[in-house]
Amino acid sequence: MNLSPIQLDFYKSKKIMVSGAGGYVGGQLINALSALEPSLLTPLSNVKDVHLADTWDKLIDQEYDIIFHLIAQTSSHVANEHPESDFQVNVLPVRSIIEVCRKRNFVPTIIFPSTACVYGLADISGGPIKESVAPHPTTVYECHKLAAENYLRYFAQSGWCKSVSIRLPNVYGPGQLKDNDRGVLNKMIRKAVNGEDLAVFNPIANCVRDYIYISDVIIALLSAAHYIDNLNGGIYNIGTGVGHTISSAFNMVAQRVGLKTSKYVNVNEVPMDKEDFLLVELRNFIADIDLFKSLSNWEPVVGLTDGIDKTIDYFMEEQ
Repeated sequence: MNLSPIQLDFYKSKKIMVSGAGGYVGGQLINALSALEPSLLTPLSNVKDVHLADTWDKLIDQEYDIIFHLIAQTSSHVANEHPESDFQVNVLPVRSIIEVCRKRNFVPTIIFPSTACVYGLADISGGPIKESVAPHPTTVYECHKLAAENYLRYFAQSGWCKSVSIRLPNVYGPGQLKDNDRGVLNKMIRKAVNGEDLAVFNPIANCVRDYIYISDVIIALLSAAHYIDNLNGGIYNIGTGVGHTISSAFNMVAQRVGLKTSKYVNVNEVPMDKEDFLLVELRNFIADIDLFKSLSNWEPVVGLTDGIDKTIDYFMEEQ
């Protein structure tokens, strides 16, 4: 992961907390931050009762310069089935963190990964999606991510924190993923490496996704804190700016695994179980990343073919 000397100098003096440090993105972020040698790095994982203000009052026991808030419930299905518990995990902690920081009388920088799914079934016929496109959430999960974004924007405008919300598209790459409905491309790569055929569901096979490699996400999060004075209070897209249909991405996985391992698997189109189908699956998304690039000096460097190859190597080493 290529981190600039400017970022190195910036982070050396900082006290940093990472909530959700045991998750996929959180674990990778901790690794990157450790290499930057901040003055204090506090990783939080397996935190109980995240909806309670008292929990955060105990955890935030000193002034932090930067809080990367990654604790989340990430399944759209679970959110729809249990909206109240999803609210308690995905919204209430944001409010509680700010309340504790105000009580402690300090103004932290809060970096919050949100989701590009808040755009719903946006139209990409005119090109990549800009931040000016109105959100149209189609699941409880997206509603709550949007609520958390708006809380942070309000708190930043009020001077109670500095904040950046980053709408992530489909993230993939080395690292451990939990068994939920996120990280589909990683799951397909692992299946193909194991010699298992891949299934792409109708009617979403030709839906377009913007797949972004994990190291590009981590550098975007680090850049968000570094360039907080440019970005404060904003909500931004990241991605590659390049779209691929789900079918073409899965076929690329099968092809690259075959070339690397001589295990050639099939990609089969199958009907999706109506009970598992969510409207958000029909989304098409390509990120317009010009705004974040212009304000943060960040840009993605790993293309889909290279990223798939790197992820194949990771899963092969795991075997």
